[in-house]
Amino acid sequence: MFGGAYPAAVLYAPRSFVAEKPRTTQALVNAFVRGLRWIAGRSADEVAAVMPPDYALGNKAIYVQSIKTGNKAIYVQSIKTSLPIYSRDGRFSAEAAETAYAVLKAFDPDVGNAKLDVSATYSNAFVEKVPAQP
Repeated sequence: MFGGAYPAAVLYAPRSFVAEKPRTTQALVNAFVRGLRWIAGRSADEVAAVMPPDYALGNKAIYVQSIKTGNKAIYVQSIKTSLPIYSRDGRFSAEAAETAYAVLKAFDPDVGNAKLDVSATYSNAFVEKVPAQP
């Protein structure tokens, strides 16, 4: 849909924040990766069961009823279809960063008019430091 891999769930922070608060940054990244690891080992039903009701378009009763009757709600099916797109380890590639930049340029004039070195705008450095077992 976006023309390539797309890092949709990321942490955005000014370079100054990362430099001044590396422990906070690491804790946030650790939490993200822990969530990704949890999702990777779960079914769409399990993921849907822990999501806030608003994610089920405000009607979690429909989701609960779908489990009781054995019918898959559209919400659960959308989760099932989406699960493979998530990173399993929190890393994303330079190509994915370039895809995100291309998408942002298409609809954000400030980004479109800027000259950015995409390789300087993202890092997997904190992901590399996530403990093997949370």
